[in-house]
Amino acid sequence: MDLPLGTASGFLNPNTMSDDDWFALRLDCEQVFTPGTPIKQSELFAGRLAQIQKLTQRIRSPGSHAIVYGERGVGKSSLVNVFKFIADQNAARIQYVRVGGMADDTYTSLFFKVFKRISAQSSDGNRRRIADYYINKSITSDDVLLEFQEFPGSVTPIIIIDEFDKISSRSVKEEVAETIKLVSDEGANVTFFVVGIADTVADLIEGHESIGRAVAQVEMPRMSDQEIIEVLHPRMKNLGIKITEDALWDCVFLSKGLPFYAHLLGLHACQTACDRHKVLVDSSVIAEARSRAIGESNSTIRTNFEDAIHSERRENIFFPVLLACALARKDVSGRFLAKDVATVLSDILGQDYGVPAFSYHLDQFATYERGRMLEKLGTARQFRFRFREALTEPYIILKGKENGMLTGEIEKKYGPTRQADLFST
Repeated sequence: MDLPLGTASGFLNPNTMSDDDWFALRLDCEQVFTPGTPIKQSELFAGRLAQIQKLTQRIRSPGSHAIVYGERGVGKSSLVNVFKFIADQNAARIQYVRVGGMADDTYTSLFFKVFKRISAQSSDGNRRRIADYYINKSITSDDVLLEFQEFPGSVTPIIIIDEFDKISSRSVKEEVAETIKLVSDEGANVTFFVVGIADTVADLIEGHESIGRAVAQVEMPRMSDQEIIEVLHPRMKNLGIKITEDALWDCVFLSKGLPFYAHLLGLHACQTACDRHKVLVDSSVIAEARSRAIGESNSTIRTNFEDAIHSERRENIFFPVLLACALARKDVSGRFLAKDVATVLSDILGQDYGVPAFSYHLDQFATYERGRMLEKLGTARQFRFRFREALTEPYIILKGKENGMLTGEIEKKYGPTRQADLFST
């Protein structure tokens, strides 16, 4: 069924549009679909209400902080970017500071970046950056406590430490944890949000046990089908572009719950429609958008993919096995069993495959020679597997669609269950 969604007035009329109009619309697409950068405007942030509510509760509770964690590409940075627009109705009450962690950060370098972004009134009546007082000096947790104790109650500093997982020093992570505990125990007027790639809080921040009840654990799972639709459909409607139901479900399936790919496909779908002088995104437009998305995918993912499926033998099953891994049933942490891969692989290749027929391939996908596509977890007879990079899964599915290995029948069997009520709004 290829029926247009949202056919009411408000959509563009292609018959009245000039070349300049199409060019301008193409540029507008880049403003509303942003796969390359975190979302910065609150009205463009879909879903995540539960996570937003948890963060909002933190700033309303003195001495409360949060750790935001999840896979790469699920929208953690976008969440903290838009949070400053919705954290409080009185924007003047929020002092919002965001810094990114780096591999070589020390405790001093990390908080020097924070202090560079905060100003305070000096004895001469002028405002100066706090960092000016710490040039060529070490910064301690006590310094951090004292600086934030100086903030008036009318101002709430929110300190975002993004990409915290990139910091290589365990001692720095432990110091940050102890600092959060210290400012919480002392009731300093500051809220910390620590953000990074991790499966659990323990994976992200060392010494978290000492933080106790002061920290809310905010997990960012993959988006639901409804949330992916909320990323795509309203944006297209605001652009004046219609999308068919089949095309929208294609995007939901290909995105695998990752907003990055929803934005990437949405951008290329709308720009493809513009290039064709159409205001309708249908299945043929999505087919071309898929090819464009493959070309713009992360170069590391592309290289690792080619390493994973490379073989001197023409008759090999590396790609089918990898595609079956991408389509296999997974738990909430993205882990899957070899027996789940066997079911999908048998459907892809049209004959029964037992686990012994491809267990070698699964093991190989966890090696550097094969791009370390998978992680092997657990113990013998209980092994589970997981993609090391969540963004790899949609790329593999896109490639499967491109070369015809992923047929419509396979997609229907292992794709999302279509629910008509998702489009009621």
